[in-house]
Amino acid sequence: MPEVHSNSELFLICRSARHLCALPLDKVREIMRPLPLERVAQDGPAAPFVLGASIVRGAVVPALSLAGLLGGSDTAQHGRYVSLRLGERDAVLAVDSVLGVGNATQTEGIAPLLGAVEHAAVAAITLHDTELLYVLQAAKLIPDSVWASGEAA
Repeated sequence: MPEVHSNSELFLICRSARHLCALPLDKVREIMRPLPLERVAQDGPAAPFVLGASIVRGAVVPALSLAGLLGGSDTAQHGRYVSLRLGERDAVLAVDSVLGVGNATQTEGIAPLLGAVEHAAVAAITLHDTELLYVLQAAKLIPDSVWASGEAA
């Protein structure tokens, strides 16, 4: 009989640039192809991980780059958007690809994603979006060696 896991124990495994990440599945609303993006005008420079805004299911939501959050340069070639539940609203996270679902026991001992996020990004998120901060605290950064061995698959 296959193991049954609640959504709070499952993670969506994504690749962004050279990183493999595990996002808490209970915070994932849907996975979609990238949508048209509208750049957002701000008083000052936008954080490097903010791509702009997209319309998802009739609502304007912020579009964020996972590669940008992790300090990498963002490419305009995102393979998928992952729509995240952030309290009463959503945001989309641009990733290169979605690889599958893993469970919590397969991610034990793996570094939290937030530890790899650039300090300036953490400061901006802490100031403006605590719900996103909670999702990033629960997310994991998976070493390629763990993924290759099948431990996180």
